[in-house]
Amino acid sequence: MQAAIRMSAVLMVLLLCFSEVRAQSTDGAHYVSLPEGQLADVLPLLAEQFQLPVIADSHAISQFTIQSVSGRYTLPEVLGIITQGLPIEVRIVASGVVLKLQPAEHELTQDNIESAPTQEMEKVVVVGERLSSVTQTSTHAMQGAFIEQLDARKNNFVFLSSANYQSLNASSSNTLADAFGFLSGLTVARDFGEGLNVSVKGLGPDYQATLLNGHPLAVNENVRDSGQSGRSFRFDVLPAQHVDRIDIIKSPTASMAEGGVGSTISVTSLRPLAIGERVSRFSFGADYSANSKKARPSVNTLQNWVNHDKSIGVLLSANSNSREIRQDHFHTWEWEPNGNSYRLDGIDSSVLIPSNRIAVSIERERRDTESFSLSTQWSPSNAFTLSAEHFYSSLVSNYIEQRWLARLDTENAGLESYSLSGNSLVGATLSNINMKAALDSSEQRHTNQTSIFDLQLNTQGWLVDASLARTSALSNTDDPIRRTRYESTPVEFSFGHLGNKINDPFISVSPFPEFGDESPEHVSARRIRVEDDGHSMRFTMTKPLSNTFTEISFGTDWREQSRRYNRQDVSVSIQDLGRFLPEVNVLEPVLASNFLAGQLKGNIPTYWSIPNRDTQRELASLLSFGDRTLQDLSRSYQVDERVHGGSATVQFVFGEDWSGEAGLRWQHWNNETSGFYAQGDSITPTFKQFSSARNNWLPSLSIRKTLNSSLLLKVNYGEAITLPSYADLQPGLSLNSTDGVNLATGGNPNLAPTTSKQFDAGLLWSSENMSLYLAGFHRRLDDYIDVIRQTIMIDGTTYQLSRPENLGSFLFNGVEVDFHYIEPWGGGIQINGVFLDNIEQVIESVARWHYKAQVFYETEAYAARIAFDVQQSHVIGRSATEVPNTYIDRQSFLSAQLSYVLSEAVVLNLSGRNLLDESVRFYFQRDQGNTLKEIEYIGRSFSFSIEVSF
Repeated sequence: MQAAIRMSAVLMVLLLCFSEVRAQSTDGAHYVSLPEGQLADVLPLLAEQFQLPVIADSHAISQFTIQSVSGRYTLPEVLGIITQGLPIEVRIVASGVVLKLQPAEHELTQDNIESAPTQEMEKVVVVGERLSSVTQTSTHAMQGAFIEQLDARKNNFVFLSSANYQSLNASSSNTLADAFGFLSGLTVARDFGEGLNVSVKGLGPDYQATLLNGHPLAVNENVRDSGQSGRSFRFDVLPAQHVDRIDIIKSPTASMAEGGVGSTISVTSLRPLAIGERVSRFSFGADYSANSKKARPSVNTLQNWVNHDKSIGVLLSANSNSREIRQDHFHTWEWEPNGNSYRLDGIDSSVLIPSNRIAVSIERERRDTESFSLSTQWSPSNAFTLSAEHFYSSLVSNYIEQRWLARLDTENAGLESYSLSGNSLVGATLSNINMKAALDSSEQRHTNQTSIFDLQLNTQGWLVDASLARTSALSNTDDPIRRTRYESTPVEFSFGHLGNKINDPFISVSPFPEFGDESPEHVSARRIRVEDDGHSMRFTMTKPLSNTFTEISFGTDWREQSRRYNRQDVSVSIQDLGRFLPEVNVLEPVLASNFLAGQLKGNIPTYWSIPNRDTQRELASLLSFGDRTLQDLSRSYQVDERVHGGSATVQFVFGEDWSGEAGLRWQHWNNETSGFYAQGDSITPTFKQFSSARNNWLPSLSIRKTLNSSLLLKVNYGEAITLPSYADLQPGLSLNSTDGVNLATGGNPNLAPTTSKQFDAGLLWSSENMSLYLAGFHRRLDDYIDVIRQTIMIDGTTYQLSRPENLGSFLFNGVEVDFHYIEPWGGGIQINGVFLDNIEQVIESVARWHYKAQVFYETEAYAARIAFDVQQSHVIGRSATEVPNTYIDRQSFLSAQLSYVLSEAVVLNLSGRNLLDESVRFYFQRDQGNTLKEIEYIGRSFSFSIEVSF
């Protein structure tokens, strides 16, 4: 009897380890290969090949044997074959398959096995590890992605998009964000032409939550230009080579530890026992940027080792790459009504004018990334798996901005002529204007580390998963942000053609500006250090059931996170600058060939006179970072938060066609913010601490209905929370340092989280090689956060203050369409589009529509795919003045990828990005049209790699 029970336990755990928790397609045909043998030994193979849950009495079925089966079958067909003539009842339900003996008594055929006990059938859910796509060739990336995503959409209650290792790495992408360019259902937000973070269903990066193996990640900040990106994870610090799978979960469930209002991006890392075999792979390549005309190398390796019985595994994935980027930039600063900061005589005070400058700049950045992931697993029995993982990434950015700017507020400047469009100054000629030659430089380091310990147990019918994690991110200016400017003799400056966002702007300078070798006009430096540290715990217990309720799960989670932002500024006084006599030539000619790819008209010279690095280093001797001033302290802050909660979910079935999941989550958020806070009309801040807390009950309900063998209906309701951005919580106040422009920005430590009520309903139709997914969704955001404008008086001076506030409710509806088609000969197409009814553009970073189309062709020897991504223009920045909000124009992005299998061990990959060579334009709207504000141009880029396996 004990031997039989032990054998049953062994079989149950074998089933547990060799399948997947998600039920896969039951009506689609799969290639099946099952050997002759005991049914108990064959079921794990069947579960592995169909990747679906199974409930079985392992002791009872151990008495039966089957003949070999080979061919292409649906799940009902193969189950009918292997159980033909056997007294076994087979039931296919929405969550998987149930096998049990028929009611009649049956003799066991093996003498050494005791009679089956008269106790309730022991039930097992087949969960195990998914077969990894690591060992599959990249020439089947799209076909594999189609099959896996279709199965995931069919068999998950939530709405999602998915991608596996194979499809993420087929494009030779160095970062996960760039790999997202080929993933449907999202739009990539780019910085310097490279992927940074993502938008889902029209909602910007701040509304997405990112989890690594179920745990929140620390967030790096953009310290290059003193900006802060909130809680949106920077995917440029996470290489695609470390990731086994991505799930973009678009509807919340109670079991999620932290869900975003837009989506939850669930990242699953590579694990050795999931790969299941020894792998040794190296990749050598290069990245080339057409605008910088620079090529830099990249090296990747994946080493996976498992012992002979696959109970111990060790995985190392390492990546080193370098990119050199050039971005050309035409920009105007904040626009204001004439007279706010300076006045142009002859123009009405209601006319909007550039606040004080128009500039052209060449921004160069070299990015060096080094990263690795180390994962170990120990599974001495099929009921016990212990995993330990560590992820490390370092991104070092060397940044130089070389800029010419015209100060429109130069004293004694004269307005010779001008052109208006509506109420905007879109062109003018001004005399006695001072030009400035400027150099900004810095070196920033972004490190991100996460350690995760995970224990999975199968005990007494319960599946237990306990996990601990520590995560940290550091963004620091290793070399401070240094700014040096020299001023020219007066010139005549003209600009024009700003009356439409599609125009090519015009600027002209006469005569050619002379800067001389006199003392600099401005020298300053800035240090920024941002630390983000956190700890988290996650614990879940899941028990498979039978009859109406098929599974029940309980979970609890806890997280502590701390954000410390420190900034310090120092500048050289005018008196000290006057005494500075450099020992080197202060200016050097900088080649600005093909600036903005010809989109800027006028007489801009090919060579610009710019302060050189030697001058800037010599000027550094005048700068000394001492004790922080009150202004420094007011720009620094600390946020400590604690989030904990618990959840309960139950899965259920009604008949053979209806299934669902219901859940309830309770979450507590406690926030403590500290920093220097300016009160009343005084500019002098005082240190203050703020505390706030919030409790939320977050229900979720998902229903799935199988209408027929090809059509599935899914309905989901859920509630989620997005926490305020760290930058929005800061208590300090920052006054604009630009001469004559009285602007102030501040945070709000009393902000509450944004909550959302989300409803999704969709139909999924599929055949063997085609699928059509159509879903409608409704979102209600309560206490959403946006910037408000107000006028304040500080020490007798009037400032226009922008500060975030909770602003009530915001509703929008939308439709998502996704179509896949694969030809038997290897060709295919994928189209995804999201369309919103949000016409008024109430909040930032919400695009009314975007779509992505992909065309591909794959064979055993080679594969090619093209992706075209378009996003509608939308609000990117809320204005702090009377000028309308800033929009980013419609963006189109074309990517292509080609893979060729040279041999079983060698694969060549080539990919290109921004192949349309488009620029990014920014503008503001007005009654009669729009006014161009900025143009950014990055150019095309290409990646090439040789992948070698041993």
